[in-house]
Amino acid sequence: MENSPNARCHLMELPAELRLRIYEYALAPTGTICLTRSRDKRYATTPVVAPTLLATCRQINEEASSILYEQNSVCIAVDAHDTCWPTVSESRLPQHVLERLQHVCVILDCCGSFRATYEDVDWNPFSALISLKTFRITVLAPQSAQQFGPYPLSSETHAPLIQQLLERIPATTEVLYGTVTGSAEQEFARWFAERQHRSKIAKTFRESDAEQMVDVAAAVEDLQQGCLSGTVEDVFSENHETCSGASVRRTCSRV
Repeated sequence: MENSPNARCHLMELPAELRLRIYEYALAPTGTICLTRSRDKRYATTPVVAPTLLATCRQINEEASSILYEQNSVCIAVDAHDTCWPTVSESRLPQHVLERLQHVCVILDCCGSFRATYEDVDWNPFSALISLKTFRITVLAPQSAQQFGPYPLSSETHAPLIQQLLERIPATTEVLYGTVTGSAEQEFARWFAERQHRSKIAKTFRESDAEQMVDVAAAVEDLQQGCLSGTVEDVFSENHETCSGASVRRTCSRV
């Protein structure tokens, strides 16, 4: 019987080099994983990957898990003004996964009409990125029909946002700003802006200039990158089911 505990696993009979190619095709086909969603799939990825492969057996997990966590840049979108939920969904990226990721790209959505201070947003999940090697940050901001060029960032307004992130990633992490032209991260940022804000026809939403983000980060006083990295034992311990003090619950779209 094929489902018998003693059934042969033909994959393990292949040469190690060929198994490695299969793992890469299943777990890191492009080197970038964008966390998306659709009407049919609440939790989707672009491209499609097969993390369930790691649950097949212990040997496959040992051979292939590093490919999933180390060879992919995981791209996520975060509502920078949302005080209802943690900035990262535990159902999508639980803590044990966050702790192993080495490359992350975060798209900060600063287009929301509800303008909470960045200190009130739960940034704790980023403290779990203790293995992080590269961290790419880009900002989505509104652009009026009369405005030309990227939306200007403000050191006074946006420096605290950059600070919240940099304090929570390891001090040794290489920080990059903006997305590369034509990259999967840039396409994901465009997809997210269109999907999230398509009803706001009076404005368009685009990435802010990378050089502006560098200048804003440089304006942060007494920044200690990594000072909050790994300091929270359980980054999802707080209850975020409802908005504290709010009379109306917001409909929070999680990506």
